[in-house]
Amino acid sequence: MEESYNWNLIWIVAAPVALAEIYLLYSGISGFWKWVSFITAPAVTGLIVYSKDRKKSSVFTAVGIVLLAAVVMRLLELFGLF
Repeated sequence: MEESYNWNLIWIVAAPVALAEIYLLYSGISGFWKWVSFITAPAVTGLIVYSKDRKKSSVFTAVGIVLLAAVVMRLLELFGLF
């Protein structure tokens, strides 16, 4: 069975949250607050998408986009590229 994704909702919610997460990870905040934002950003994204569209596939995809952006930014920072 093919899953249907609400890509419009996913990108409307996940893109701003991912950009905010990237900014927070790039800024000079302490390690504790980076971890707090690393946990709360996907949670907030999942809650917003779930409240608008109750499909699990849309929720997990939106959370995955935010986590992917955060992990990529963190790796770029660790390797000294950012």
